[in-house]
Amino acid sequence: TKGLEGRVKVTASDMTSAYVLPDVLVRLRRLAPDLRIDVISANDIRAILHREADIAIRHVRPDQPELIARLIGNAPAHLYAAKSYIEANGEPNSLDDLNHHDFISLGDDRRMIEEMSKRGICIKPEKLIAGSTSGIACWELAQKGLGLFPMTDSIANLFPNMIPVLAEDSRIEIPTWLVAHRDMQTSRRLRIVFDLLADILTDRLRKTTAQ
Repeated sequence: TKGLEGRVKVTASDMTSAYVLPDVLVRLRRLAPDLRIDVISANDIRAILHREADIAIRHVRPDQPELIARLIGNAPAHLYAAKSYIEANGEPNSLDDLNHHDFISLGDDRRMIEEMSKRGICIKPEKLIAGSTSGIACWELAQKGLGLFPMTDSIANLFPNMIPVLAEDSRIEIPTWLVAHRDMQTSRRLRIVFDLLADILTDRLRKTTAQ
């Protein structure tokens, strides 16, 4: 894209920043080689509200009126466990079996339980045996065999020691939203980058869900 230059700050969760954005930005650079992209790894929307970032990638639709959001799509995900966890604790055969298994908590325990319950997966509070506000830290804990953790299939497939649990029953959909401040509409550069990111993320999601 000729004439597209300057700096754009993109914020995303630490998992997305580490395992999704690098490929996305490689493709974006081919389209806009004079553009500088800075990645802000953060798990909340404050970076956009405080103008610390221009564009955000989030898994929950923001409800702040000063923000605009575009749904990219829903990525398939499952509960995953390390092979070492399955060897030590056995593999659950039904959703009811999950009552006897340990989980890793991301962020607030209550919200984690509520979000998983919406997806048909019930977690007892006492079975959240470890947790972190960092998705990467949670994933590392799960890899060490401490418990089960939900993850998009496209990222989990990068880790051969992690296996899906209850592949049929634990399938969940995780939405991806592209978010920006309404003031973005006054900036041609940000509008173009927003649309390019939307196209690249949509294409990536389409390819990963087709695998």
